[in-house]
Amino acid sequence: MVPVRDLYIAGLLAYALGAAGGLTGHFAKRTATWIPGALCLLSLAGAVLEFLASVGTLLAGTDISWSLSSGIPYLSYGFRLDPLAAYFNLALSLLAASVSVYSLGYLAHSAARRSPALFCFFLNLLLLALTVVFAASNILFFLIVWEGMAVAIYFLVVFDHESEESREGGLLYILMMRGGTGMLLIGFLLLATAAGSMEFSALHGAGEHLAPFSGALAFLLLFFGFGVKAGIIPVHIWLPAAHPV
Repeated sequence: MVPVRDLYIAGLLAYALGAAGGLTGHFAKRTATWIPGALCLLSLAGAVLEFLASVGTLLAGTDISWSLSSGIPYLSYGFRLDPLAAYFNLALSLLAASVSVYSLGYLAHSAARRSPALFCFFLNLLLLALTVVFAASNILFFLIVWEGMAVAIYFLVVFDHESEESREGGLLYILMMRGGTGMLLIGFLLLATAAGSMEFSALHGAGEHLAPFSGALAFLLLFFGFGVKAGIIPVHIWLPAAHPV
């Protein structure tokens, strides 16, 4: 039986190969017609592998953790695949598989047909970033992949850049995301200062060591920081502009 960690990493590699292939194909200028379809199949393969990894984690009911040193203080490329992360990754893998199959036809009947390889780059980059978001165990690493996710979404929103509606929707989206990420960063730093660590595992109960005002501020910053991306009222104004395009 293939270890869950290996399945998870293989899924990430499939997305990474799809992204690298899309970027290479775009700058090669002369992309064979079959390449975008192959890149969509790579994203589908990544989704299937992540589905298997998530099911394996849920069945095992245990946490799987590993990390790579970055050489930068306070930053480690840490992963923690626990049942909660696996639950969200399972939902994502089902959506990713559906989007990958849909994209095979979308590439031929949308603005993406003009630069299909570039579209596949942003699609695979988005799926890669989303998958890592659920398992990142370090605050800085989490924010890096969170930003990667936001950037990929922005370029997908404005992919039909000749449309004024797309450009306006993308601009509003990216401005809101910048504000949301800023709130997340400050909120996390308040908790990390109390915990003395940038690892999420150390943040449990860190709020108890904060002054009431600082604790309330951290809660509000994180609530609205994540709320921007979730589209909760009153920070949902980007949704009507970005989703239709």
